Amino acid sequence: MFTRAIIDFDDTLFNAKLLKDDIAAVFGEFGVGPQIFWESYKEARNSRDGKMLYTFTFERQLQVLTKDYIFIDIDQAKQRLNGLLTNQERYVFPDAAEFLATLKSRGTELILLSLGEENFQFKKLENSRLAKFFNQVFLVSDSKLNILSQILGQESSQNVLVNDKIKETQEIASRYPELRAVLKTRSDVPLSEYANSGLPHFNTLTDIKDYLEHQII
Repeated sequence: MFTRAIIDFDDTLFNAKLLKDDIAAVFGEFGVGPQIFWESYKEARNSRDGKMLYTFTFERQLQVLTKDYIFIDIDQAKQRLNGLLTNQERYVFPDAAEFLATLKSRGTELILLSLGEENFQFKKLENSRLAKFFNQVFLVSDSKLNILSQILGQESSQNVLVNDKIKETQEIASRYPELRAVLKTRSDVPLSEYANSGLPHFNTLTDIKDYLEHQII
């Protein structure tokens, strides 16, 4: 019997790929081409010392752009970018709320574990209207492994992890072999990579819900 579900946010419940495409489109309105956009996005995403510390915010990318690449109207750009986050119906996967509500109705404790800059992730979560389903929320900027021991305690066998990143999930599963891990596939990752992962993988949250109901819960 699994009593707790640890669930990722970006590209699991929330279509982060679509949001990034929309961010690129907004920057395009201000004359920023795709190459410069993605170069500045990658620089804004990681800490200045090059470590994998996730620091992306709209403000940080604007700083990178105006410092290294191009001048744009920062106030107007901020207004357009912040407006993206209010359109939650565009980015939340259509079956996300039902998925969480069903697990909750089964008595499962829900924990959100999201990787990214804390304030930016919090804005996305609040606008998604999914925060109400979670018993606890952990927003981390470096590595999920660093906080999982705190979340799992001594009961790793009572937990299931739902995530989209293959390598990250494999590392977690290797560290915590009793933790049951399930992958949600992404359209930009070949299905063969999920098949080769050795982990259960599904295209939708509805499919994952059915799997959990019949195989785990």
